[in-house]
Order: sequence, then structure tokens, then C-alpha cells
Amino acid sequence: MARVIAPNEYWHRDAKITGPARDHKKLCGQQMFKVARHMLASLQLQIITELLNDKHSTITDLSQGTNLIERRIHSRRVIIIIDDVDDHEQLKELVGSRSWFCHGSRIIITTRYKHVLNVHGLKEEEIYELQSLTPRESLELFSLHAFGTATPFKEYA
Repeated sequence: MARVIAPNEYWHRDAKITGPARDHKKLCGQQMFKVARHMLASLQLQIITELLNDKHSTITDLSQGTNLIERRIHSRRVIIIIDDVDDHEQLKELVGSRSWFCHGSRIIITTRYKHVLNVHGLKEEEIYELQSLTPRESLELFSLHAFGTATPFKEYA
């Protein structure tokens, strides 16, 4: 069973900034930290409920979620895709170490920040770097999704 989770899809959604401008930076950081930790716990629960088909588990904090993932998934061969990772903490809390997973499991991580993978302990030979699309390939991919055809309609070109 495979599941794609995107930590940053939810990362900033619920943060509301209030208060005087001089407190903005401090408040922003505190609220973002709380939102981030809450969303990681939510993603941990998503891993448990979807990979184990367990609708009854609850996670009240990150350490509980980390322990639950490590204990309950280690005997299953899984594929987990984590998209758009920008912080080592996301990996630490969601997929921990290799020992958490059964032999044959695959964890696929997408990120724009190679240092996140290095900090998590991945070796250079375990990292596959994709080449950027050319402008022509980008337009073709966009057109396929936007218009259902490889080239945009003339009125949009």
C-alpha cells in the first residue's frame, strides 16, 4: 500500500497573525511552530490510519505518534511518499530511521533542499536528483494538465 503525504500542503494554512507590528515576527514564529507540530501529528495519524486501516487510533503529541509508527508499521512492507519536505524534523517525526520499516519497504522523499536529506543521514548514492524540465517540456506538461492536450489552444499561446 502506498500513500503520498505532503507536509507543507498544510504547513501554513491555519496560522493567523495578530498583534502589533513589532511583535509580528515573534508571534509568527511561535504560531508557525505550533501549527507545524500539530500538522506533523496529523500526518502521523494519517500514516497510521491509512497504512494500517486503523480508524480508532489517536495521537495527542509527536512523541506518541513517532512511537506508534515505529511499533506498528515495522512488520509491514510499505511504500510511503513524502512530498515537498523542507525541514529535517518532518522526516524525523514521520519516517524516523530505517529500522522503523520492514525489509523491502520504500520511502520516497521529494524536496528542493538536499541538505535535509543529508541531515537525515541519506548517503549521496541514495539520492536521485531530477533534472529540471526545459521551457518547452514545462509548457507541454502545463498544457496537458490545463487543456488536456500537449500544446495550449491558440487563444492562450
